[in-house]
Amino acid sequence: METQSAPLIFSEFPGCRERHLLRKYNNPLFLRAQHPITQFDIDQAISDDLIEYEEFVRKFNQLLLEVSKLEDRDKRSDEFNLSAGKVIELKERIDYMYDQCAGFGQETSAYKQVLGKLYDTIISAVSEAAYDDSETTIELEKEKQARELHMNLIEYTIVCDLLRPDSPIEDNELVPTLLSEDAESVQVVMSLFENEQQIIIRDEARILLDRLMSEVPPSSTVLAAYGAMTKQKQ
Repeated sequence: METQSAPLIFSEFPGCRERHLLRKYNNPLFLRAQHPITQFDIDQAISDDLIEYEEFVRKFNQLLLEVSKLEDRDKRSDEFNLSAGKVIELKERIDYMYDQCAGFGQETSAYKQVLGKLYDTIISAVSEAAYDDSETTIELEKEKQARELHMNLIEYTIVCDLLRPDSPIEDNELVPTLLSEDAESVQVVMSLFENEQQIIIRDEARILLDRLMSEVPPSSTVLAAYGAMTKQKQ
């Protein structure tokens, strides 16, 4: 167990960086591979998460302004005309910002709703332009299905944290991180890995639990998480 001169203070709605520190704090699954977490670490994580959130809000407002100008430009023709390059660029920005939304500690449902509508508007415009192009229509339908699956996955914060390009979860922290999650989240994450990768994860988890057994008996939550890993066997 970590010893502190005073209790560490976490925020009420942690973002991804603070969330991972909270995951690791006083967690025997991580104790062998970490330095003691300090209030400075937490405050820095809170600050970094807040800076990212404020930057997101700025870019969100910038995106709304940009789209409104495009709509105003095309009002005379009653169409939302965009070049292929612009469509791709807007879609990528919307997708990235939606993923960010899902991982913030703050309430972001309103942002996600607006981003979803923007995405639908763009895809609808492309679909109308390609109504007689069966190949494009099929690709758009595949894109829609893939996006729906992705949106369902990122409702799990652990998925958001793992998929970030700058994920706070180090490679050697994957197994203890998964064992610290609820069983449903573990099953979702395991489904993202190929069978060979699942085997490696389960083997590492078994080794970690065996080592932990001799020191601190694993909690029921940890055992449930491991059980969820084994259910992914193919």
